[in-house]
Parts: sequence; structure tokens; C-alpha cells
Amino acid sequence: MLSVGISVSSLFFSSPIQAKQNPSTSDELLQYANEQNVNILLYDENGKIDKEFHVDGLEVTYKYKNGKMIESEDNKGRKQKYVKRDNYVEVTEYENGKELFKHALSSNDLKFPEVKTNDHENLEKEKMEEGNKKGAESDLRSIGIESTTTYEDYYVNGVLMNNLVPGSCPCSSGSDKFINYSSMTESEIQSFFQNKNSILKDPVQIWRRDSNGNVYNTNKTILPSKAIYNAAQTHRMNPKVVIATLQKEQSLVSAAPGSVSYSSRRFYYAMGYGATDGGDLNGTSGFDIQIDKGTKLFKDLWYNSPTETYPILFNNINYGKTVTSNGVTYKNYIWVKNYGTWALYKYTPHALDINYLPTITGGNYSFQSIFKSYWGTDWD
Repeated sequence: MLSVGISVSSLFFSSPIQAKQNPSTSDELLQYANEQNVNILLYDENGKIDKEFHVDGLEVTYKYKNGKMIESEDNKGRKQKYVKRDNYVEVTEYENGKELFKHALSSNDLKFPEVKTNDHENLEKEKMEEGNKKGAESDLRSIGIESTTTYEDYYVNGVLMNNLVPGSCPCSSGSDKFINYSSMTESEIQSFFQNKNSILKDPVQIWRRDSNGNVYNTNKTILPSKAIYNAAQTHRMNPKVVIATLQKEQSLVSAAPGSVSYSSRRFYYAMGYGATDGGDLNGTSGFDIQIDKGTKLFKDLWYNSPTETYPILFNNINYGKTVTSNGVTYKNYIWVKNYGTWALYKYTPHALDINYLPTITGGNYSFQSIFKSYWGTDWD
């Protein structure tokens, strides 16, 4: 028998399929995202969000009815359905067709005037000075409560929820931790994401699909650390608040593949800001817009917190319901101790998400837990 020096096994080989450098169909984008170390938001020919491709393999597809986004489904068997309620968006999560739980996205329909970056310093000073001049008597009249109503601590799982931002005003220091826009530099934010092995360490590319079904890169790329830093500087807002909110709202910072929150991640509603729009490219959603508008809203809420003597009463939290679970009653109101805490409850009016009970999670309890796990008590 003639020997040609070739083994049988060498006749059969496989090589990894490489993603196209210039994908033309959406089916090619997930592998492209993985190989190029990018995240992708794909919009359709009408400018509505169609799909997300995350660098670590998660793919999300959005669905609409009568021009409104009604659900999203990922390639890991998870689905989210969205229903607009009075002052929030109810999200029902499913896995392989089975309902798991309900929770809420913050619905931020409040409108505030634009403030130029150079004007913030004077406005901040006026806000803090005005708050320090108010008296307790005028405070009680302004919020319309009876004289017999007194402050009470509000605990969730041993955590005091009345003061989420120690060092926030009213204060005599002339500074407020909640709006400390210098707490992290851009490079520190990027290093933070890299150390967490977060998908936010990688860029987000914006792609479009034309009427023929072909996809193309719009050449718009967003680096999350830069977007967060720029928003913090523009609106003079603490970037740590933004990062903790990204994790609280959409598990974008540190949800690893296989974790419970992995399939709950959505770039499109990253900050939960304006989570009732129709999914438009020019709407209130999209990652960079979410970062900028969500950061601005936090600052606007800080400006609009009551300039009275604290603590003051904040009503209608937890969907307006008082509930008892495992012998603990969670009331539908809370006394808040400062501007920053008031702003957090205005942004997310939940001490915890009662829809998860008896599991204790969600709401500002999650914000506080996330913040503490990342930075302890360091707001600077």
C-alpha cells in the first residue's frame, strides 16, 4: 500500500468560525460582539430598538404592539413583559414560559428646566443656604401633618432606611455627599468596571438595520465610563449614585453569566429613566441618553427636595401599600432625613419591592446594599 505520510485524523479538521469583520445580518452580530469585545444596540429601520447583543453572550429581542414596547426576550429562556401603571412600569419576569415574579421600573415623567453647568455652583449654594434657614414649625405646616405625628425609624432587614446618604444636607458644611461629582475620575470608573469584570468595561456600539434587513454600524460608540463621568461633570452629580443605580435597575455592573440577575440585564433601560416610552432611537432610552437624563434627574430631584427642617414625611411608597411579611410590617410612608435620601425615594418610591416578599430585595434597600458592597460608607 502506498504511504503518503498523511494520517486519517488529519483529513478531518475544524477551525473556529470567525465573525465577519463587517456583519451584514443580525444573526452575525452576537459572535461579532463577543470577538470584538463590544456590546451592541441594534435599531430597526424606523429607529426603534430591536436587539441587544452583550459581549458575554446575552442576546435580547424587543417586541412592540401599537408602537409601544410590550416585552423583551433573551436567548437564555427569560422574558420580561412591561405594563404601564399609574406611576411606575410593572415588569413581569418569566423563565421558559413560567412566571417568576413581578417588580417595578422607576417611571420618571417629571419635567425640570435645563441648568447650565456653570450655573450649578450658585444654585447649589442657594439651595443649601435656604434649607438651613427653615424652622421645624414651618416644616410641619408645609407638609400638612398633625402635630401628634412624630418621626419613626424605618428598618428593612436591619438596615435603617431613613438616612441613605449620610452627609447630605441640610448641613452646615457647605457641601453635600450626594452631589459630590468628584468622587471618581473617568479612569477610576473604568478601573472599577474592569475589576468587576463588568460588561460596562467594554464599549457600546449603535447599529441600524435597513429596510432590506441588512445591518450596518452607525460608527457611534459609547464608552460607559466616559458617559458616566461626563454626565457627572455636566450635572455635578455623584457618579457613585449613577453606578449603583445601573446595578439596581438593570444589573449591568456585576451580573455574571448564570447568575439570577444575568438575564434581567437591559442596556436600553439602564437607569430606569422614562421607562414608558415607545423604544425610539430619539426617545428617553438608549444607553447614553439613559446615563445623561438619569443623572440629570437625580440632580433635579435634589434641587427640588423640600427646603425644610428634616426629617420630613414622604408618603405613598411601596406602591402605596402597607404590608406585613414574616411578622414585619412595611409601611407605605417613611420619614427621610436629608435631601439625598428624599431624591432617592422620589426616583424610586420603594423602601423595598413588596412584590418579592418574603424575599427582601429591590427598591432603595437594594440601592443601599449595592452601594455599601461597592464602597462601604465612602461617598467621596
